[in-house]
Amino acid sequence: MKRGRVKEMLFDDLVESIKEAGKIHRGEMPPSRKFIFAPGDIKAIREGLNKPMVKEALRRASKHDRRSVGNLIEVLMLDYCRKIGVEVPEDELGPGDGVKRKTTKLRKE
Repeated sequence: MKRGRVKEMLFDDLVESIKEAGKIHRGEMPPSRKFIFAPGDIKAIREGLNKPMVKEALRRASKHDRRSVGNLIEVLMLDYCRKIGVEVPEDELGPGDGVKRKTTKLRKE
């Protein structure tokens, strides 16, 4: 099978999946499966995020980028939202969010 044909088949599968997702979203079709997380599972996930190695990685990444930990989390979250298509109104964004702002230059005297 030629490479172009494989890509075309994968694309066709993707289009079909998107159409199916729309039908499920509109209630025209039931989902083929559901994932239900028990409160214990959620607690385990949260505890996994509270590991010292995650905190250390965050600290090192913020130091590398010369940012505060809070600012690094904001930047990562905004990048992720943009990546998955979640809109964040510009007036709700703050400093360090990657949005260019008008600045006033000081004149030399």
